[in-house]
Amino acid sequence: MLKQIVFAVLLTASLVMFAWTLRRFTKMLLAGRSEKRTDHVEARVDSLLSFFFGQRKVIETVDIPASRWPRFSNLLGSRHHFIIFWGFLVICVGTLETLVQGLWPAFSWSLVLGETFAGALDATVDSMNLIVLAVIGFAVFRRLFLKPRLIPMSRDAAAILSAIALLMVTHFAMHGFRALAGPSEPGFFISDALAGALFGSVSSETAGVLSDVNWWIHVVVLLKFLNYLAYSKHSHILAALPNIYFRQLGQRGVLSKLNLEADDMAQTGVVSEWKDFTWKSLLDGFACTECARCSNYCRPTAPASRCHRCS
Repeated sequence: MLKQIVFAVLLTASLVMFAWTLRRFTKMLLAGRSEKRTDHVEARVDSLLSFFFGQRKVIETVDIPASRWPRFSNLLGSRHHFIIFWGFLVICVGTLETLVQGLWPAFSWSLVLGETFAGALDATVDSMNLIVLAVIGFAVFRRLFLKPRLIPMSRDAAAILSAIALLMVTHFAMHGFRALAGPSEPGFFISDALAGALFGSVSSETAGVLSDVNWWIHVVVLLKFLNYLAYSKHSHILAALPNIYFRQLGQRGVLSKLNLEADDMAQTGVVSEWKDFTWKSLLDGFACTECARCSNYCRPTAPASRCHRCS
C-alpha cells in the first residue's frame, strides 16, 4: 500500500501543478485583445485532421542548409517528427496502463479488452517504443553532426530528447525485468528479448527490484516532463491543437487593415505591452515549434517561391 499512497500523492501533485499552469497560461491568453476565430467550424475541424493529426507541414519537403556535410541536407527536414508524434500517441496507451497500475497494481488492458486484443496492443506499444527511441537517436545525430541552419542542440532540446529517450529505455527495463521476475508479459516481446539477452542471469528477486526501480524512474520522468513542457520551447505540444483550430482561414499573407486614426495604439499596429496583442497572436508564440523554417525560407539565397510556405 505504501507504493500506491506515495504514487497517489505524486500523481495528484503533478496534475494539480499542471492544471495550475494551464489556468495561468489561459488567463494570460485571455488578457490579450479579442479576435473572432470561431467561424467555419467544419473547415477548422478539417484543419485539425490535416495539420495536427496528418502532420501536413511536418512531412513537407524542405530545403534547410547544413553546416556540415551539405550532401545530407535532404535529411534535415522534419519528417522524423511525424514518427515521434504518432509514436507518442500510441505509447500514451501504454502510459495510461502504467499510471493506473500505480494505483491498482493488478490492472492491465487484458482485463478490459481481452487477452488477444491486449496482447496485440502491448506488442504495438513495445514496437513503437523501439521506433521512437531510434528516431530520437537520429534527432540527436541531426542536431550534433549535420547541424541544420538555426537548429542547434540547445540545453532545452537536449533536456527534452534525453527525457524522451529515458522514457523509452525505462519502458523496456521495467517490462523486461518484470518478465524475468515472472510472470512473463507476452505482448512485450522486445522488452522480454532485450532483458533475456542482456540480463538473463539476474535472479528473479533482483529482477523484481530493478523492475520497480525503473517503473519509478519512468513515472517520475513522465510527470516531470508533463509539467516542464509549458515552460520550454516544446510548449507547442500543448498549444498546437488549439492554434491550428483557430488559425486564419483563407489566403495567407494578407494583412488586416489598420485604423491609423484610432486612439487605441494597438489599432494602429503599435503595441506597448504584451496585452496589446490579440489572444491568437499570443497563442502563436506558445505554438511556435522553433523549426527555423521562416528564417531559412526567407534567407537571401532562398528562392522566392518558397515564401508561401510560411504559415
